[in-house]
Amino acid sequence: MKALPVLLLGATCALMAQGAAPVAVLYSKGSISTPDGLFARNDGKTCTISWDGKGEKPVLALDFGAKSVGGYAVFHVTAREGAPVLRLAYANHPDGLSERGCFWRETSARYLGPTFDIPVLPGNINRHEIYHIGRDGQFVAPLIQGQERYVRVQLDTPGSVTLDSLEIENAEVFSTEPRRGSFSCSDDRLTRLWDISVWTCQIASFPNHDAWKRVGGWILPRKLEQAAADVWCRKAAEADGLFELTYEFDANPHFPMGRFEVLVGNHREAVVQSATNSVRTLKVAVKKGERIGFSVPKESWPVIRAMSVAGQDLMNLDDWDFARTLPYTADGAKRDRLIWSGDLWWAERNLFYGFGPQSPYMTGNVKMLAFNRTPAGYTHASPYAERSVRPPDGDYGPFGSDEFAAWFIPVTYDYYLYTADEETLRGIYPDVRALMGYLAKYQDPETGLFEQRKETCKGAAGLTFGSTSLHHRSYMHVLLWKTYVDAAALADRFGTPAEAANWRKGAEKLAKLLRTRFWDAEKGYFIQSFEDRSWSKEGNSLALAVGFTTPAEAARVMPQLQYHRHGKFQALAARGRFEYGDTEGAHKMLEAHNWYKLLDPSWQGALTVTECMGLIRKGWGDESHPDTAIGGLFSSYVLGVVPTEPGFRTFSVKPQTGGLAWAEGVVPTPHGDVVLRWDHTSAGLAVKLKVPQGTTANFVWGATSKTLLAGTHVFPAK
Repeated sequence: MKALPVLLLGATCALMAQGAAPVAVLYSKGSISTPDGLFARNDGKTCTISWDGKGEKPVLALDFGAKSVGGYAVFHVTAREGAPVLRLAYANHPDGLSERGCFWRETSARYLGPTFDIPVLPGNINRHEIYHIGRDGQFVAPLIQGQERYVRVQLDTPGSVTLDSLEIENAEVFSTEPRRGSFSCSDDRLTRLWDISVWTCQIASFPNHDAWKRVGGWILPRKLEQAAADVWCRKAAEADGLFELTYEFDANPHFPMGRFEVLVGNHREAVVQSATNSVRTLKVAVKKGERIGFSVPKESWPVIRAMSVAGQDLMNLDDWDFARTLPYTADGAKRDRLIWSGDLWWAERNLFYGFGPQSPYMTGNVKMLAFNRTPAGYTHASPYAERSVRPPDGDYGPFGSDEFAAWFIPVTYDYYLYTADEETLRGIYPDVRALMGYLAKYQDPETGLFEQRKETCKGAAGLTFGSTSLHHRSYMHVLLWKTYVDAAALADRFGTPAEAANWRKGAEKLAKLLRTRFWDAEKGYFIQSFEDRSWSKEGNSLALAVGFTTPAEAARVMPQLQYHRHGKFQALAARGRFEYGDTEGAHKMLEAHNWYKLLDPSWQGALTVTECMGLIRKGWGDESHPDTAIGGLFSSYVLGVVPTEPGFRTFSVKPQTGGLAWAEGVVPTPHGDVVLRWDHTSAGLAVKLKVPQGTTANFVWGATSKTLLAGTHVFPAK
């Protein structure tokens, strides 16, 4: 046996995922004096931008690195002349770096209705802001830009501004937790794509989405979509005195007037003024025992620099009541900032393999979805993170969809499989039970056929009710089969034997229905729907990915899987081919789309996977979409480590080597790290595997099968 390279425990990918590269100047035009590379606070460097009002406005474009960043822009002015107005705009590709950034309010998506703005506040509905520079000192962006590689600085009016820093502050905007897991292999492209995928999930994982934030030492009070406008101090004034508030308004291009109200006892003091970064101090008399608070409307951008009551400082956020949220993973950092249950199932393995079972984001995800259940059992597909009251019956959320409601069950089961978090599961199992009851109400009791209603099919796959691809879809029925299988597995531990048996019976009905009514035996695939007997890319891909098809059915379906413009379904098809051991076909599915194009040296966009896996250069499409992340596929199937009992009490090791010479990685579990390296040569497979205490591994390679107890194992296998 050949000598094995040393495997570094806890090794991480060579790419640095935790932060961005040093800020560089992409380009500049006009009168700009700046050092090479911009510039951190107190590093002694400055940048002066000046304009005499003639010719083009001066522009400085900054590159924050291919990893991109997210947060609040914070910059410092050290000198100025005239009455300059500075404009910041944001983009993830140079093609989108206009003076209004890569999209703005009028170009935002409206598929959820004419009154629904994407992104959800406090994400910025615009990708630009304007600042009236009437003073020196610190300026803070009014709202979050969830992701930006490039920042464009433009002087809009004659004058000059000298800056000594411009930074993007991550004020709990995205996760900074260190990775526990890793993956690398002999094909550097897969190594880099694993890193890109896990990073995408990280930048879309929010420690919170709280209404109020502390940025640059100042407080930004914001009204979220579903939060109450009035916010009160937690405790009443301890003595007679004054409530003193020093504040300013940042300029919103669409709402140039700032406004809020100060609440003192029963009195409301209104503040309305132009949003021109003018620092003001408001003083309101307060008596002992009176409460202090604010009413902040949605379209208002106050920035609080200091506040106190009767001499007591109130700049500690713990002193205030406002909408606070759980940590969670959204369907995009840049735009939506909403959790989406179905897309989460595509993304969650990347989180498990990258950060391990103790990561708070998946726990927050399942708790948030479970909480947003109506009394009838319907579970919101994309609930507002800040919601503090369960939705009533008839409230289907901004994206009413039975399909996405059903996805809550597979998401919850995978959470249990990877974490064995029984405390959380006991708390949300009643919500699992209620959702299963809801779904059963709209199924034929004999066949299991699901009848889709108009009010709960909005936006599914971008279609409308009545579409021949929507009403009786194979995809929905494969998903329901998976839902029943997973619910039964959860019932084995948290429910009753009768529930488990009933749901397994439901899965059997659906399996029979799919094979008798949706399977085209002559052509060897699942049809789109009763109304449309054409090939269903989504239905067949899902059937493979969840292990529904028999090996014989899979052998007929897989050769027919080709290109799908929606990268989420292309990744699903690749997962399905991996699931049935078609390693070469799975890799071809990935190569046929855009993932590898991100690695081209000419690519100037963000190194994150994107919405539909399009190579997005501008527009409201989201450049950080965890549902097209594929790192979990490499850890699951290429490295080959998958739990077979909750919390990896038992797990399989089944490498799919393909044309790779080696692969290695760390898989975090509740019991400790699984550490694996395999080398594939003409002599066979050489393996070094660390099995954590309290777990058992089942190693499979061709006809070879080994049961391995805790410890480090080194062996060849032929």
